[in-house]
This record gives sequence, C-alpha cells and structure tokens, in this order.
Amino acid sequence: MVLWTSPKEQGAPNGNSIIQKECTHTHMVVEVLFNIFASLALVSATMVIISGNPIHSVIFLILVFCNATGLLLLLKLEFLGMMFLIIYVGAIAVLFLFIVMMLNIKLNEINEN
Repeated sequence: MVLWTSPKEQGAPNGNSIIQKECTHTHMVVEVLFNIFASLALVSATMVIISGNPIHSVIFLILVFCNATGLLLLLKLEFLGMMFLIIYVGAIAVLFLFIVMMLNIKLNEINEN
C-alpha cells in the first residue's frame, strides 16, 4: 500500500511542478486576502478619525480590529488573533460603544459649541 508517491511517479514532467502550482495558488490567495484585509483596515482607521458621529467611529474601530484579526490569522497566529478578537472587540470596543450611547451625545449640541 503506497501512501505517498513522488511527483515523478505521478507523471509530472520536471518532478515538482504539481507542488509548485499548489504553492503558487495558495500564495496568491494569501496575497489577495492580505491586500483586502490591509486595505479595509486602512480605510476603516481613516473613517474612525473622519467620522463625526461617535457611534460610527466605534463601529469602524470594531471593523479595524476584525481586519487586524484577519491579518493575524493569515500569519498563522490563530490564538493571538482569536484573543485579539475576544478581548478588543468583545470587551473594549463594546464598552466604548455602551459608554458613547449612555453619554447620549447630541450632534446639535456639539455643532452649537
């Protein structure tokens, strides 16, 4: 019973082209995901600063944390990524959101001052 055969035995012309194609495809997927997560993180971080509504700022901050978790998962740091998600999104960002909602900030009052 053969569990593994080399690429030459499988009929690949130069011996490792099958392995190279799989690695290239995986590498391309990781690059595309990295670009998506990084771009969304930058746009969300910019929106945290630009947004005039504090509740929208906190929601964009949560999106930044989620994108940072995606980047950590791409680096194969699963534990750190999940802890980042649980601690920052699950606790701190939700606490910020509740505080902002409890303060009952009116945009008209901010504009008048």
